[in-house]
Amino acid sequence: MAAVGALIIGGAILLLRVVTSSSPSEPAPVGSPSATPAFGCADDQWFDSEAESCVARATCEAGLVYDDRTNTCALPAPTVTEVSPGSGPPKGGTELTVLGIGFQLGATLTVNGIPATDVTVADSSTITARTPESAVFYPVDIAVTNPDGQSDVLDNVFTYEEPQVERISEIVPDTGSAEGGEAVIVKGRDFVAGVVMSFNGRPATQVEVLNPTTIRVVIPAGPIGPVPVNVRNPGEDAITVRGAFAYVDRAPRIVESVKPSRGPVGGDTRITILGSGFQAGATVDIGGTPARQVDVVSSTRITARTPAGDVGTADVAVRNPDVPAAILPDAFTYVQAPAITGVSPKRGPQEGGTQVTITGTGFTDEAVVTIGDVTVTDARIIDETTIRIVTPPAAEPIIVAITVTNPGEPTATLRRAFTYRPAAVEEPTASATPTRPAALPRCASFRVPGLSTAPGSGLVLTDADLFPASRDLARPTLVDAGLAQGGGSITWQPRPPRIEWTAPADTATSSVITYAYESSSCRGVGTGTVTVSAG
Repeated sequence: MAAVGALIIGGAILLLRVVTSSSPSEPAPVGSPSATPAFGCADDQWFDSEAESCVARATCEAGLVYDDRTNTCALPAPTVTEVSPGSGPPKGGTELTVLGIGFQLGATLTVNGIPATDVTVADSSTITARTPESAVFYPVDIAVTNPDGQSDVLDNVFTYEEPQVERISEIVPDTGSAEGGEAVIVKGRDFVAGVVMSFNGRPATQVEVLNPTTIRVVIPAGPIGPVPVNVRNPGEDAITVRGAFAYVDRAPRIVESVKPSRGPVGGDTRITILGSGFQAGATVDIGGTPARQVDVVSSTRITARTPAGDVGTADVAVRNPDVPAAILPDAFTYVQAPAITGVSPKRGPQEGGTQVTITGTGFTDEAVVTIGDVTVTDARIIDETTIRIVTPPAAEPIIVAITVTNPGEPTATLRRAFTYRPAAVEEPTASATPTRPAALPRCASFRVPGLSTAPGSGLVLTDADLFPASRDLARPTLVDAGLAQGGGSITWQPRPPRIEWTAPADTATSSVITYAYESSSCRGVGTGTVTVSAG
């Protein structure tokens, strides 16, 4: 359609021809309806911008969707609605099932932008695939793209998790007191010396590698509930295990103290173990050896008797049924019980005052010395092998034992160790009437008839052996006795006169015993030959 108009410019008349048509002055926007009143296209028509005319709108079959941009029918764009499982290891290989609509044969699938493997379009609503390897440990997207280029993304639908139970396979028990201090056994693989373990980020207080597959760990304190457990070998990254251990609200299984804390290597020291979490049926080990007479008095107290052990410190372990032991390291010390090997001199006056040296082993600074039934108050502990004392007075001439006792330990006793001689006879004064001479005359020496005994046996000589009936001696008293030659050992007592000789183990040997005596009339010496007889 055309029209004529006039335009007057500077007094002149300019004729213009304006041509109009049904076509718009600008092309219609892409995707806009092709049949609008402005273009004159009917509802069942689509405006073809290239032909500048209305054309028939495409009719789509079932399953196809109409595209306003191209006046064509096409398959619908894919829509992802669900992915399972929702997590997997970073090494990949997790089998995924992706659900949705509009999946086409030949569709591809990516996980965090990385193509998945083994992608299979089962039908328009199901795809299966395997995850690729990943270096990230957080939720990632999954996208499906059809061959026609249409795609859909489901955000943060899959999580790559840190390796779990790669090195740790089991923790026994899998619960522990929130107060910490309990021992657990960690099972796994490739554990090496220096391995570090933590519970909820707190380092374990003790970590002992028993072998490459077993660790004994004392747990730290932690919050009630499940906690992550980390294990890290030297020079390697930490591996985290989740859900393998949980803290609970209960008293911990711990050994707090042992009393007494020391005893002899021979054992049999009665000890009391204090702690918490003890159960009926608990056993006790000292240095790895079972204790005897174990009595679980309560959940906080156990009594037992120590087994024999070696000199030095030993761990004390309490093990409830079916759980690892609670251990207090170096809680008990085995010591060598004292022993007396010699006393010098072996004789002294009844009134006391003799300086005596005791030799032996195992003497401590707190050792107590007893001679007879009297405790020595001024004992000098020179070292662990030597003690010096001054003998206290005795009520009468007597042969006594000497004992050394370390606090809390058995007593060392040397029987018949020291002989108290009779008290010296006071010299009479000038004004007194003497009852006996100031100096007794010397009796003639004599020899006791020979006697014999079996090897290692004892032979006793009484006054009948020492003083023959032909000697008219009134109230004889021994003042000394010893061996002039030969072996064996002797002990003696002043009154009634008695000498005991213990024969050596060798046969066909003899010894000579000498002794000094005094009576109311004289003083003298005697000798006797004793032999060892095999039969």
